[in-house]
Amino acid sequence: MTEKSITTQEKKLKTLSRILWILFLGIAIPSIAFIWALYPLRLAGDFGSRSSEIMLLIGPFLMIAGLGVVCLVIYNIFKYRLEKEDDLFL
Repeated sequence: MTEKSITTQEKKLKTLSRILWILFLGIAIPSIAFIWALYPLRLAGDFGSRSSEIMLLIGPFLMIAGLGVVCLVIYNIFKYRLEKEDDLFL
């Protein structure tokens, strides 16, 4: 392996990682803000039922966790493909 191929691979993975972090934070931060906006309503008791209250509070956390898993899977797929592509030329 040459020095240039290693740096190119690392550069691609760093760029992909940055894009996935921006995507993750772009969805996670508004979701957390949504939860904080609902907190005063929960204290006031303006929700319809207990199950809808739980879903409104837990739903964004599940979405954030699911998005994190999807981002990790995408990153690992691209990392594997880049490593496999690098091995083809040996």
